[in-house]
Amino acid sequence: MNCKRSITILIVAWALLCPSLLYAFEGKVVGISDGDTIKVLKDGNQVKIRLAAIDCPEKGQPYGQKAFRTVNNQLIILNCKFCFRFQ
Repeated sequence: MNCKRSITILIVAWALLCPSLLYAFEGKVVGISDGDTIKVLKDGNQVKIRLAAIDCPEKGQPYGQKAFRTVNNQLIILNCKFCFRFQ
């Protein structure tokens, strides 16, 4: 009985310490808004996702089109797994 309780406590602690695992999904990249924002198809709905730790210029700014093309060439029509980090 004590072993079951210890395992339960470990599982709950792990889930609380790793919240990004609770907010993960797989989706297909269907569009690029700009160099750091993409559109993903999740359960038939488009979801806009901002990529963490990436700061790209907007389309109208210098190098914005280059950033857009780079992300577009790398990510478009891929199936990806997304894990969320909340700040």
